[in-house]
Amino acid sequence: MKIAHISDIHCGEVHFVPGLMERAINEINDQHPDIVVCSGDLTAMGFKHEYLQAELRIFVLHHHLLPIPGTGRERNIVYDAGDAIECLQRSGVDIVLSGHKHVPYAWRLEDLFVINAGTVSSQRLRGKTRPCYNLIEITDHHVDVWRKYPFHGQEKIIQFSTETRSFEKYTARIEGEVTSPR
Repeated sequence: MKIAHISDIHCGEVHFVPGLMERAINEINDQHPDIVVCSGDLTAMGFKHEYLQAELRIFVLHHHLLPIPGTGRERNIVYDAGDAIECLQRSGVDIVLSGHKHVPYAWRLEDLFVINAGTVSSQRLRGKTRPCYNLIEITDHHVDVWRKYPFHGQEKIIQFSTETRSFEKYTARIEGEVTSPR
């Protein structure tokens, strides 16, 4: 596993150098890390205009904030999920990533895009799902989310704009063939 760890970006501060940040992003991308973690001080003072300079805002947790369709009785939603969702929306989070139920799904919830991953390596499956993972491709303000089946293809599940929040969601055919717009 390769992890890129960055910290103390300080968007909005007089010493913040956007070109240096872009160079670091390009260099990190060339390293093909498995994950990139930012351990804090994303902005100088936490003001909204400073966050506008930051990178896409993504919140990650294991358990989910919304019930996952087709998974039966719900017992594992985050405690006070409504409060958490409200906090995420106030904070300007763009994407929430979670897992736990082994069923991939994607929603738009007001200004949040909530993306749940399936299981990539377990046969403990629910419904008609297969082992899979999500690949999120971000270009400027456009995001494509693909469900990928290890060695067995892929299908787009949602695409959206982080600027306008317009989106198109796709539904998978049962066989996992080509998807169709929903």
